[in-house]
Amino acid sequence: MISRTVGCSAAGVTCIELVLVLVYLASFVLGAQYTWRMWIEYGLAWQMAGAAVGGLIGIAAAIGAILALLAPFWIYLLFTRAMSPAVMVCNCEDNQTPVSESLLPGPGAGLLSIAASQRLDQIPELSLAISPSLLQNGNHDSRLPLTRGWRERIAIAAHLGLRLEGLEPEPFSGPRIEYNSWAPLPRDISGALRCGLPPRLILAWVILLLQRTLPIFEKEFHQDTRPRQILGASALILVSASDQAQALLRELSKGPWSPDHYGCRQASRGFLDRVMDKPTPGSHAALAAHSLAQLAYQYALPDRLWMVYEAGDMRAGYETPDNRIAWSQPGYYAELASNCCARAAVEMAAEYQWQRRTLAALVVGWRSWAEDREDWRRRLEKEWEPRMEKMEVGAAFDKQAYMQMARARLAPWPNS
Repeated sequence: MISRTVGCSAAGVTCIELVLVLVYLASFVLGAQYTWRMWIEYGLAWQMAGAAVGGLIGIAAAIGAILALLAPFWIYLLFTRAMSPAVMVCNCEDNQTPVSESLLPGPGAGLLSIAASQRLDQIPELSLAISPSLLQNGNHDSRLPLTRGWRERIAIAAHLGLRLEGLEPEPFSGPRIEYNSWAPLPRDISGALRCGLPPRLILAWVILLLQRTLPIFEKEFHQDTRPRQILGASALILVSASDQAQALLRELSKGPWSPDHYGCRQASRGFLDRVMDKPTPGSHAALAAHSLAQLAYQYALPDRLWMVYEAGDMRAGYETPDNRIAWSQPGYYAELASNCCARAAVEMAAEYQWQRRTLAALVVGWRSWAEDREDWRRRLEKEWEPRMEKMEVGAAFDKQAYMQMARARLAPWPNS
């Protein structure tokens, strides 16, 4: 199926390119004829003006031909969107349409993950491990050990807007990790996620984000249990290594999701939302769940670091060393999930403020800060680097430089 899709796409692109080449040739001939006529019949000044005007005519003809070629498709697309239903009402109980098996939890890992998603309050790491008054009044335990690790955590919390009363934070050191991300996050949140937080803490934070956003998805797509399975499986990965949860996340993290495959839907969309094909809150929540699935799976097994593709595989083109390392960063998927959760919320600014408070609370209250960092570094050095060393790649791929880059970016904090 993949080869047929790629073949059709390539053929379509080739036909479009052929039409564009013909249009450019026609416009060039038109412009050249006008320029030649001016060159023969008039003096030098008119000849130069004719050359300029001929060039402009050629460019305008090419642009006009392209617009004329694409206009019917645009009009048809806008008309189709405008005529799509404004209100989607679920009638699945009346007509008793069977639910697709792909939306339901399977035996074993699926049901186990659904059960785990309903017991998140029993996981100590998700209870913020500190008094709720800290978030409201800035109260703290004055006996906090002001070691290097604690000074760093207090500075990060202050960067996110949580200042501990009686403690003067040091200046925020700024991000230690750089990668390209399409998610436009507030700079304080993205800066905190890129400053070297323990990857396990980042996973816990995104679990809390999806727990808060999941009701939005389930209200719009009540048949689809995949986001709840992702939530529970990610919680199982957070607590302990779970092969069943890892296998489930591997499947659910594949490929982009489409609202056409979410089952029965209840939503209301305005005219402009339909014409512009604006995603609904439930669609944003689905993307947040998909980002958590990728984060949790890459946290458990970042196989993109050592994946080798066959000759001719398109993925080999964009799986560059920079992208491999970036897409193995927990913070990369956390930024995507954070942005999607904010877009799903009623008020984006209020959602970002809640995200700041929650992340700051985790930073201050995380009980295994140094241990989780060192465990991540140990896995990188003992488990992942040997697999990267065995990669069978071409001579153009500098394996040693790639491994040094991975160590510097995936574990950017100093040794404890």
